[in-house]
Amino acid sequence: MNGDDQPRRHKVYPDIPSFTLPIGSPVADGLSTSLNRPTWTDENGALDPSRLGRALNDTYGLLSRRLRVTGNYDVRSNPRMTAAIYARGTANGGGLYPLEMYWVSGASTSQTPGVYYWDTSSGNLRRVLAGNVSDRVRAAVGDLDHATDQFLVVTVKFWKNSFKYNSFTHHVVTMDLGATLASLGFVGVTEDGSAAVPHMWFDSAVVDDLLGLDPLDETAMAVLPLPAGPLPMTVPEGVGSASVEVADMERSVVTHRFEQISDVIEATLVPQSTPDVTAVARASTWPDAASAVSLPPPPIDGLTDGISDVLERRRSSFGTFSAHTSLTSTDLGTLLHVTAEGARLRTDAGRADFARVAVFVNHVDGVPPGAYFYDDAEHRLLVADDSAPGSSSSRCTSSTTTTSSRPRRSSPFWCRSTRCSTRSATGAFGF
Repeated sequence: MNGDDQPRRHKVYPDIPSFTLPIGSPVADGLSTSLNRPTWTDENGALDPSRLGRALNDTYGLLSRRLRVTGNYDVRSNPRMTAAIYARGTANGGGLYPLEMYWVSGASTSQTPGVYYWDTSSGNLRRVLAGNVSDRVRAAVGDLDHATDQFLVVTVKFWKNSFKYNSFTHHVVTMDLGATLASLGFVGVTEDGSAAVPHMWFDSAVVDDLLGLDPLDETAMAVLPLPAGPLPMTVPEGVGSASVEVADMERSVVTHRFEQISDVIEATLVPQSTPDVTAVARASTWPDAASAVSLPPPPIDGLTDGISDVLERRRSSFGTFSAHTSLTSTDLGTLLHVTAEGARLRTDAGRADFARVAVFVNHVDGVPPGAYFYDDAEHRLLVADDSAPGSSSSRCTSSTTTTSSRPRRSSPFWCRSTRCSTRSATGAFGF
């Protein structure tokens, strides 16, 4: 990795003027509401750009600057503006902001119809194409239940993460995609709090062509149909051929493609029918429940902090693991409950239920150290390995305490546990 030739964290369009995207009031709904939002319908009213701005800000905007003292190798350079690192609401797989957001807007909103790039560094919009091309996205998505000319397109620019992760990149960026789409659902896109359903099965070649993208470098991964604006829709008579011709300015002098990533993307460019993900059941084999550990009921209804505030206060535990303060079993149970609920992402193929959640426990009051599966139906832990994580007798070969060593890939419980750790050095992950 050539650290001096790394890509920018945020795209730069030097010759494209910016427009302010208003950010609406913070969303005050608590977790009990945010986890169970309905999907929007024509009865939910017109799209409010400020609510869209709020959703983008809370999930992928720059919310705070990281200046804490941690055990990370880069902590000495963080106070320098040239090396400043900012936190976002739903960081997950990687730290280089791999996702890009494009708002394809037709004639039903007040701004000029066109394609707008949402600048993650400033929260502003940059119009990269003028003209009503919403019909091209609608044609790529296929049949929709509601009439609309407003779409949010989420893409991935691979080099922003493959610079660091090489062929592991596709795994990393799709984790980030899932976390961001779920969080957009938590915030909602309409004034009454309804959520947009991300479409994952669509003709990405059509969308990539519209955005002027080479899919081996950047490709559309999700399309979110949004409510139409308050003005009348003017739908073009036919699918045109206009496309974005401007390109962002790449900082890296040398960029690379990695064969495994290219192979995956080329495979997805083949037209595919929408699967029935509801028919895919998660593994039915569970550990013996004889030694199950019951967890206290999660106090979801009592967690009344607004989802906007929760996302803004989110802090990664990476580099600050500590065993001095144990986690309560109630907090652990709440964490696992929310994780399991959030893993059921709604898509155009249905709401899947094939994710399983597991956890390494080191310092949780009332829960012996070990590796557990979380049984969300019974809200309990099922023992997978009763040895303390990191001990010589443990089949799980890593510790989720202050060590930075990784487990062997052959371990049945291998994961990037720091990705979703709590302050007690307990790692949770789903697979």
